[in-house]
Amino acid sequence: ESPMATIDSSIASVIKRFVSMGPVVHEPTGIEGIDRLTGGGPVYGSRVYLVGGPDSGKTLLLVKFADTFAGRGIVVGFLAVAEDDVDVLTRFLQRRGASRDQCERKQGTELESAMRDLAELPLRIYGEETPIEQAAEDLAAYAKAMGKQAVLLVDSLQTARCDNESEEASTYTNVTARVRAIRSCATKHRMLIVATSEMGRAHYNTIKADNRPSDMAAAKESGAIEYSARLMLVMRSVPKESGLAELRIVKNKHGRRHREDEGGIFLRLHTHVQDVVQD
Repeated sequence: ESPMATIDSSIASVIKRFVSMGPVVHEPTGIEGIDRLTGGGPVYGSRVYLVGGPDSGKTLLLVKFADTFAGRGIVVGFLAVAEDDVDVLTRFLQRRGASRDQCERKQGTELESAMRDLAELPLRIYGEETPIEQAAEDLAAYAKAMGKQAVLLVDSLQTARCDNESEEASTYTNVTARVRAIRSCATKHRMLIVATSEMGRAHYNTIKADNRPSDMAAAKESGAIEYSARLMLVMRSVPKESGLAELRIVKNKHGRRHREDEGGIFLRLHTHVQDVVQD
């Protein structure tokens, strides 16, 4: 029998790994409330989960994050599965002044200008055929060649796929595998990964703390989401308020989170120009 491999669990080895990781680097999101409570934005090498119900604005906020980061020169990858990659592209074009009608007709002066502008950004959009690990590997190589840091955005956990899953496995098992893949990729490549997740039905439209279950358990399908998150955001549409959403920080390894009895960050969703502004 082969001898058991020696595991170096000494405090010295942990300290060595801690030092080798270098300084913690925050990346501002452009949403003041998030950046303030996280001490400057999410951290490279960590994973963020944005949990919300249908039409709460998750993808819209993810697109804003992507555009904000890329506009700052950060290498950004957008794994578009909940929506087609061309639909996500349309969102980016609308942010640059092209109308929805121009995007549908594939013509217009503003559309041409938006496409030229967008082509200059360090942005990659991956389609549904790309697993999480492959997107992360490709993005990391691109970022290294550019001498830049990388952010991967995944939309969403329930629709993306990873290498270690199967059609025969349950949704719970596969979503858990995707969470583990995201953690592994974030650590391996020292990249920031932000992923959306559908919200469990029991958590829809329950703004007041005394009427809702714990926000920490809001993510649909797998408890691994809340356990793995370094930063967990829960986003809900505000009842009877068109275009308004409440964003709550329910887990935060980089600072303070919102208490259950505390109001969150209110966001205006401007869908015609694909923008999100703190109210």
